Amino acid sequence: MKLHFHTYPNRTDHLFDRQTRSAQEAQDTDHAAIADSGTPITDEHLKTLLPETPNRPASPFTYPRPSAERSDYVGFKRFHIVSQHSADTEHGQLSKEYAYGDLSDTEDINAFLAQLDRLSPEQRNKLEHIKPSKSLLSIAERLDDEALSQLADILIDAGSTPIFSEQRRNQVPDQLVDALAALSDDVLGDTIATLASLREQGASYQAPTSPVSLDEHGQEHLLMASYDREKFWKHKINQPVEEIELLHTFSDLLISGKFKGEDLSTLNTHLQQSTFEQSRGILDMATVIKPFEKHSMLEMLDEADKDSEPNIFAYLSQQVDLSAHRQYYQSENNDMVVQQDLPPSDSDRGRLYSDILTAYDEYGLGWINDALEHVADTPPQIQRQLWSQLLDDAAQFEDQFIRSDALESWANQAITPILHAFHDQQIERIREFNSEREVPDYLGNLTYFGSMRQATISATDTTESIQSRAVNNNHSGEE
Repeated sequence: MKLHFHTYPNRTDHLFDRQTRSAQEAQDTDHAAIADSGTPITDEHLKTLLPETPNRPASPFTYPRPSAERSDYVGFKRFHIVSQHSADTEHGQLSKEYAYGDLSDTEDINAFLAQLDRLSPEQRNKLEHIKPSKSLLSIAERLDDEALSQLADILIDAGSTPIFSEQRRNQVPDQLVDALAALSDDVLGDTIATLASLREQGASYQAPTSPVSLDEHGQEHLLMASYDREKFWKHKINQPVEEIELLHTFSDLLISGKFKGEDLSTLNTHLQQSTFEQSRGILDMATVIKPFEKHSMLEMLDEADKDSEPNIFAYLSQQVDLSAHRQYYQSENNDMVVQQDLPPSDSDRGRLYSDILTAYDEYGLGWINDALEHVADTPPQIQRQLWSQLLDDAAQFEDQFIRSDALESWANQAITPILHAFHDQQIERIREFNSEREVPDYLGNLTYFGSMRQATISATDTTESIQSRAVNNNHSGEE
């Protein structure tokens, strides 16, 4: 029996008992040469590594030593090859049964180690933190070197969570492996490419800019921020950083099995061609819509122009953007106060997306794009109300909506009352928050100032020009 153990330069000492190294110097030198050359280690070599005593069988074999190879990734452990049984000292024989994750067959273990040999040291180290299994082995054998290297990154990121997060993702890499292993070769390669593309989109993410000035530490000059601290921080610490946000969402979607076959191929194609914001909207809609709505979503996805502004999916991405749910108001003393809300629930977003898909089925994407010209710049908190009223009015006043200027006329009449009521509500929430503070601030008359600006704004747009645009569109709330 042979197991082809793989070693690294300057790491062979991990295979020895340090306390007995001086007494076994000659034997160690012989074995070090074998290990360094990559020669398979046989039972005879294992007997050298596991010396027996008259009254005690050899210790269970572990390769590499756990104490020598500590995990480099929070929430992960590094997997090792271990012997499943102790040696039979009566006959001087070592056990020939080993386990490496879920693998127990010697051929499977050697085949898995051969896949690890295809990777660079960094990528190999990552994949050694994913449980070896027949599913992972089958995937590795179907991928080329580049895709296998990408898979190592993907699986580590898919299971990563913030240090203080209450929701761990320890099982996600294994679940994702099982989901990927069930795909055909073509769809598997395409899906790996999509996951890699989402990592790249996350790396290109640019945080939105504040409409207020910042201090030397990059902090906003604010009098106060009104929000539910407990709910806000619980939500925030459980969110992945934007660099891996899309990867997490798509991984969870793949595990759910909601999109398969041609539907998954269509989704892959569009996600690879999209921007961060577009992919965020696509993935959130795909996650929360009902199964019977998938067909309409994919048709709309095929028809949507990714180069147009506003893009329907980039517009919908604000529903899960925490920074978009942040409004700034100016006090009588020109101080800035903020009302910070949380994104709507899955069910609330699902209702909005159902309205959008209903509008697509009944009126087409061109009609939706015309409506976006009027609603896209309004707060994300009122989008469900706007679309619900728009569809109700379109159905009730069908004759009026056949005119070319129907949407513009509707927007002029319907949006302003909803927008004013929203700001009145935000201002009231700020006042309630302020009144419950130990030392409330004087706010006086509050005027809507602006919201976070997405990174699409040109670098030549200064803070002053942003502020002037916000003030020109402000809304007042009386004492």
